Amino acid sequence: MTRQEYLDDLRKRLFTFMSQAEREDFILEFDSHIDAVCEKNPGKSEEELVAQLPSPATIASTLKAEELESGGGNGSEGSEGSEGSEGSDGARRNRHEHSREEFFQRRPREPRAPREPREPREPREPKGSEDRSFNWDFDFGNFFKFARSEPVNMDGGYDGVTELILSSQSADVELYIGDRFHYRVHGSWDEEDEPKFELDGTALKIKLNRRVDNIQIELPAGLSELRISTLSGDVHGDIPEGARLLVKTVSGDIDLEIGKGEALIETASGDVSLEAKNADIEVNTASGDICVEGGRNVKAATASGDIDIKAEEGAIGASSASGDIAINAGPGAGDIKADSISGDISVELEDDTSHGLVARSISGDIDIDGWEDRPSKHHKRGVEVEGSLYLISVSSASGDVSISRN
Repeated sequence: MTRQEYLDDLRKRLFTFMSQAEREDFILEFDSHIDAVCEKNPGKSEEELVAQLPSPATIASTLKAEELESGGGNGSEGSEGSEGSEGSDGARRNRHEHSREEFFQRRPREPRAPREPREPREPREPKGSEDRSFNWDFDFGNFFKFARSEPVNMDGGYDGVTELILSSQSADVELYIGDRFHYRVHGSWDEEDEPKFELDGTALKIKLNRRVDNIQIELPAGLSELRISTLSGDVHGDIPEGARLLVKTVSGDIDLEIGKGEALIETASGDVSLEAKNADIEVNTASGDICVEGGRNVKAATASGDIDIKAEEGAIGASSASGDIAINAGPGAGDIKADSISGDISVELEDDTSHGLVARSISGDIDIDGWEDRPSKHHKRGVEVEGSLYLISVSSASGDVSISRN
């Protein structure tokens, strides 16, 4: 990342809680510290020095946290601060891609085909930002001490770990399945900020500070519970069968393969992509997209993201305010419920004789295919078809509704 790209990304991430004047003052001050570091390190290029700085996401999250601690934080919170993160976060992930096979000697899973990106929204100034002042007392020297540090690696392992609790600020988390718990941490930290590990019986707690870029973890097959919380770091990899999973992020993306068990995923603006063999899944986001393939008893909710669910069995629930919803249900599917205010909804169901349906839309079109042999009722705003065991209930205020049975 070039110096200008770094500053542009940082400027975008300050958008949700700083006024324009405050942002520009902060960027100018930050840029002057980059000048000072460059002067003291004539043997390194700007790109090399910028690569040693904390990510723009880390800077923004630290500032926001300090504002909240000082009694500020009156600005509106939204997802605009996470826009533009795909380039920086993706670059950070790619920077560590080569070390996976070297460290764990495993071949990474084949990447999924990328989804078409949504059109970016026009950023808006936070409400009231022109009438308030941001009370920041930012320790620039502390962050630029990081720029003078050399990269550090830390690795080790523990036997008998059955519960893992991981908290992080901006580090990416990579998960693998192995014979015992093993980790490798990469970043640039001094002694007081190094990662913390605390083992209590069979429960291990890991705390990663803002200067950690990446952690790779080999999870034992006997793991029973995994809890991960992070601000802007991505979480991806494999989860052992039978483990209970809880992941919370603010803007980090989540891409996981889950065995038998249960999973609760929560994120503000990150995208969620899950492959689940036989797990109960619940996903909640504010503006991120949700994609679930497999699973049993799947629930997904988002305010403005799209939802794509392919499930073989169990109940399916999907809710979105303005995003589209697509559901492909297998022969073992139970009740299916989907609702959206302005998004389109489509449901495809494997051939069966047990599902009835209720489809409603106030101003959108309704298209039903495959239920011609069932008694039905058509009214102004919907269709009802009788069923013997399960019900498909679909409603959208202004979106189109499509339900088909193969």
